[in-house]
Amino acid sequence: MAAPARRRARAAGAGSLVLRRRLGLPLVIVLVLGAAEPGAVAVFDEQIGSRWYGLYREGVKVGWLESRFSRGTWRGEEVLVAEGHARTKVRAGGRDHETTLDTVHRFAGEAPHALLVYETTSTRGGLTEIRTLRAGPGGGGWIAVTRRGKEPEEARPVDVGAYTLDRFLALERWVASGPGLGDEVQTGRLDPASMSVLPAEATVVGVTHTVVDAVPTTVFSLASFDGSGGSTITRYDHEGRILAVEGGQVDLRAEPEAQAKTLEATTDLFLDALVRPDVALTEPRTLRRLVLGVPAAAAALFPAGAGALREVDGAWQLEVVRGQGTAVTDAEVAAALGPPGIGEGRVGRLVGRALPRRISQRDAAQRLAKFVADYLVDDRAAEPLDLAGIIDGRRGDCTEHAELFVAVAQAAGIPAREASGLMWIDELGAFGGHAWAEVALDGQWVAVDPTWGQLPADPTHIRLADPPAMHAAARRALKAGGVTIVAQER
Repeated sequence: MAAPARRRARAAGAGSLVLRRRLGLPLVIVLVLGAAEPGAVAVFDEQIGSRWYGLYREGVKVGWLESRFSRGTWRGEEVLVAEGHARTKVRAGGRDHETTLDTVHRFAGEAPHALLVYETTSTRGGLTEIRTLRAGPGGGGWIAVTRRGKEPEEARPVDVGAYTLDRFLALERWVASGPGLGDEVQTGRLDPASMSVLPAEATVVGVTHTVVDAVPTTVFSLASFDGSGGSTITRYDHEGRILAVEGGQVDLRAEPEAQAKTLEATTDLFLDALVRPDVALTEPRTLRRLVLGVPAAAAALFPAGAGALREVDGAWQLEVVRGQGTAVTDAEVAAALGPPGIGEGRVGRLVGRALPRRISQRDAAQRLAKFVADYLVDDRAAEPLDLAGIIDGRRGDCTEHAELFVAVAQAAGIPAREASGLMWIDELGAFGGHAWAEVALDGQWVAVDPTWGQLPADPTHIRLADPPAMHAAARRALKAGGVTIVAQER
């Protein structure tokens, strides 16, 4: 018997929708008819006005978001405007970190409603950065411009194709058409970091008939995947308006304005997430091998790079050995070599300062880890910075150390990527959140900690899965189920 039918949709171009049904047979594709998608302008007009959301991290209220749709004029032209205004306040490392983020999309009022300009403004620690995406000279191609504090503008060509209101609202339009349980759609999203359109897909994992704000409605729950391992669950009403988002860096919940802007008592998220084992580690930086007893709920969430996971007498153990990693694939190497031109400019000059002309990759990675540890002042209270800010400011916490190390390693031709999870913190007597890096050496991913200048990193570095939701779930499971020290060897 054939497997249950599932429709798959691809949002493309001017709103065309191709529906496919999987029949459980290899290479068999049957075209089917689905409900017509409403036009992008119709969906846009349904959302005119402001909607408010509370922002939550680990269940703690950390800020608010206003989503606003409106019609207006810009440079004498009628435009359709979609804005987002977010404010967050997070306590970590004994200090409050406040961030503001404002974004605006302006689309032409006339069909095909092409994007005219996209701008995002972020302020953290007193530093404001503005990123703008606009048409190039003569309307040819796109230009991404970055303005950071008082620094000169940086402009570069980017390719986002024919980005229109149809593409911007593709997912909302699809939801408004009334997809069925199990239906899938392929879309793309404009990524503000790379200023490019990244592929994504979503699947309907729930359809619920309920009442929202005293109005009967249908709630569609979509599992979205962005191609980099990240996933979220987004709940929409029947008109394509977002009700909640779960599983990202922060969760969103639709709330009245006054409730959205009301923050709870500030919790130190770093201290709240500490994992304390049954006994303390001794001289952790000298360890060669570490074996932990972990709860079954956490064992199911560890990624392959965490270490050797095994069941012993009905209990789970995780073994981490210094310098022992997972096999490297060709695709991983290609992704970890960095973008073209990574060795140019300030990053390239740092590599020139750190390395002699002829050196092996392993020796180069060791020197770069030590260089980054010495170059940056360790500041756990530092605000998050981009690469230019890290190089100029010469200070940061583990995240900034990892980011700078990956950049200089890639510039030196060494495949490198960021990693995160838990690490033993002596002064707290517990495992706490930490970021480090991995380099591809001799066919294996080897952990390197540029905050401490370690290559290979000591085995108290416990790798957790990259998607924020799985990362947080593993930490919660470890904290709730308890961790034991089975063995610590030098």
